[in-house]
Amino acid sequence: MNVRSAFVLAMVGLSLAACGGGMRVTTDYDPAAGPAITGYRTWSWLPATAHPGDRLTAAGIRAAIDNQLVTRGYPKVEGDAADFRVSYILAYEGKVEYNVVNPWYGYGAWYGDRMGVGSSRSTTVWDQGTLAIDIVDGKKGELVYRTVGQAEITPDLSPKERIDRVNKAVIGLLKSFPPR
Repeated sequence: MNVRSAFVLAMVGLSLAACGGGMRVTTDYDPAAGPAITGYRTWSWLPATAHPGDRLTAAGIRAAIDNQLVTRGYPKVEGDAADFRVSYILAYEGKVEYNVVNPWYGYGAWYGDRMGVGSSRSTTVWDQGTLAIDIVDGKKGELVYRTVGQAEITPDLSPKERIDRVNKAVIGLLKSFPPR
C-alpha cells in the first residue's frame, strides 16, 4: 500500500471514527454574537477548501452537516444571502502514549526491583482524527461558533459503518448549536 492510499484509508476511518462514542467535543463561540446567532434562519456553505482524504469522505461529511442543519430548521440557500455560512476542517495525527507503572507509585522502584516486583512499561500507538465545524456570520464574515470533535481513527469500517459514524459525529458536534 503506498503512502497516499494509507493516508486516504486513515482519513476515511478518521472521519467516521470521529463519530463514535469515544469522541471528545469542545465548543467555543463569541458571546457578543449570541443575539445574532439566535436570529439565524438560513445558511450556505463557504467556498470549499482542499481537505486531506478522499471525495467520498468529504461528501459524507457535507451531507451529514446538510442533514443536521436542515433537520434543526435551517434551510440551505445558495450564495451570500445566508444568515450564516458553514465550513469544516478535517485532520489527523499520529499519537503515542508511554506508560510506566510500578507498585510503589513512583517511589522506591529500586526497592521494588530488589523484591522481585518491578515496573511495567507499555507503549500505545494510534491515529487521532479531528473534525472541526465553523459557523461564520453571513453579514460580517466573522467566525462566531466553532465545534471540534476528536476521536481515535478506526480504519477498518464498512462504508455503511463509516456513514453512520460520520452522522453520529456531526450530531454530537452540532448538538449545542445554537448556543443558549
